[in-house]
Amino acid sequence: MRGKVILLLGAGAQVDARDERFESTPLAFATVGSGEQAGKKGDWTGTVRLLIEAGASTDGVWITGKPPSEEVADLLMSYGITPGEPAGRPSEPQDRDDDHDRGEPPGSLGTGVMAEIARHLETAAREVDLDLLGSLLHPEVRWTGLCSDRTQVLDWYRAVLAEGIEASVRSVEVDRDAVVLGLTVGRRAQGARPAPPQPLYQVFTVRDAQIVEIHGYPDRASALTRGDAPATG
Repeated sequence: MRGKVILLLGAGAQVDARDERFESTPLAFATVGSGEQAGKKGDWTGTVRLLIEAGASTDGVWITGKPPSEEVADLLMSYGITPGEPAGRPSEPQDRDDDHDRGEPPGSLGTGVMAEIARHLETAAREVDLDLLGSLLHPEVRWTGLCSDRTQVLDWYRAVLAEGIEASVRSVEVDRDAVVLGLTVGRRAQGARPAPPQPLYQVFTVRDAQIVEIHGYPDRASALTRGDAPATG
C-alpha cells in the first residue's frame, strides 16, 4: 500500500484526488481501510503518515461508523487531527505524553541518511524485523547497562519477544545525531490481565551511517535532553 502511494505521488498524482463513487480522498480511504483491515497485512500507518506529510487535506478523515485502527487513530491525534477536525494542513505531530508542553513537537523526517535510518528503524519496530534492525547496528554498538555489541542487542530483543512483550510505534523523529523512537510497551494478554502499556523512548545515536549507541528513557523530554537517568528497557 505505502509503496504504491509513493509511486503514485512520484508520478504526479494529486494527493487529494477524490473518487467518483464516494467523493473521498486517499487519506480518508486509508483511515477507513486501516480499521476494516486491522490485523491484516498492510502498512496503513506508514501510508497515512506519508499522505499527511505530502500535504493531504484532513477534511473527512474520521468517517462515522468506520473508525481507523487504534494505531492510525493514535497517529492522527499525534498530528492534532481529531474527530470533527476541519479541512486544512495539520500541525506537525505532537507527542501526547504529559511532558508534551515541555518540548518542541517532532517534525517531518525530511531527507538524507538520518531520515533513511529513521524510516528503517520504524519499519523494523513495526514489523519486528530483527534482520533489518541488525543491518543498521554497528558491530560494537553499546546499549547502556544492557549490551556491548550487535549480537547482544539482537539477543536482548529476541528474549523480550519470547517473554510476550510487544511494542507499538507512536512516533519517530530525527534529533541531531540520533533517531528517537517513541514506543508503547506492554505484555501480550494471556490469562490474567496484564499491566497497562507503558511509554518508552529509545534514542539511537548514529555515526557514519550506523547506530553506535542506544539509550532508553521514560518520556520524550528526557530523551531529547539525553537525561541522566535513562530507562534500561
